[in-house]
Amino acid sequence: MLHATSHLIRGAMGFTLQQTLLLLLVLVLVLVLVVSLTAAGGAFLFGHVQDRIAHIRAIAGAPMDWIATILPAWGARGSKLFRAAANGAGLCLGASQSAGRALVGVLAPPSRPAEFSGLWGLAVKLASIAGPLTDGLASWLTGGDRRLSRRAGWRNLAAGLDAR
Repeated sequence: MLHATSHLIRGAMGFTLQQTLLLLLVLVLVLVLVVSLTAAGGAFLFGHVQDRIAHIRAIAGAPMDWIATILPAWGARGSKLFRAAANGAGLCLGASQSAGRALVGVLAPPSRPAEFSGLWGLAVKLASIAGPLTDGLASWLTGGDRRLSRRAGWRNLAAGLDAR
């Protein structure tokens, strides 16, 4: 999508390569900012839902939310649907993080909440490293076939559903 957009900007609007890259960078940064704000809203809104349905049910429902967000992004042929799916991902991200933190707080022993909160923070940081490494490994093992390597991600999501 970025490749086609860059050709359109350069060809139709007469931008130089440097101007095109700067414009695309700004567009990506704006999208990241909007998704981050959506994640904050998702965490806030989902906190109220989570209080009503319980922490474990909230975590168990997260994979279904992610599937409902990924499918439109996967089939997006235009920027509007992709941006809507990206904001859906922001909602899911905020909701998942909120539910995870709350569950850790509930399950932590009353005498050691700070230790468990720190362990949770470490686990989140390790997951942010392991996820892209796993994706890269799957891509490498499939010879760069992104569709085939994405199946590994779908299997992880299915395993999350099975853990319910």
